[in-house]
Amino acid sequence: MELKEVTSKQNTGLIRRVRNAVLSGLSVKLLLLTAVFVLIAEILIFVPSIANFRNVWLKDHLLTAEAASIVYLDSNDVMLSEGAGQDLLAATHHCLLLLGEKASLD
Repeated sequence: MELKEVTSKQNTGLIRRVRNAVLSGLSVKLLLLTAVFVLIAEILIFVPSIANFRNVWLKDHLLTAEAASIVYLDSNDVMLSEGAGQDLLAATHHCLLLLGEKASLD
């Protein structure tokens, strides 16, 4: 019984020494340091990207609301007036394309 206890204690001590030797090695330290710097770099890139996405999303929704308000405010006739049409094109960032011989932009 004593022999098994001694062997078990020796194995435990050997495992601890090997674990300490592996975890305190230079390659492990460099690997952990590299992983930490990569995670920091990802955070520094990802956070501004999320903020930019949010700004673009809000700007698109504001433009949609502006276009809807132009149509709503000029709703006294079936067709939009020329000024409201120009405002709608400007709000949605589209240009007016005229086709045909008699097309004019009076």
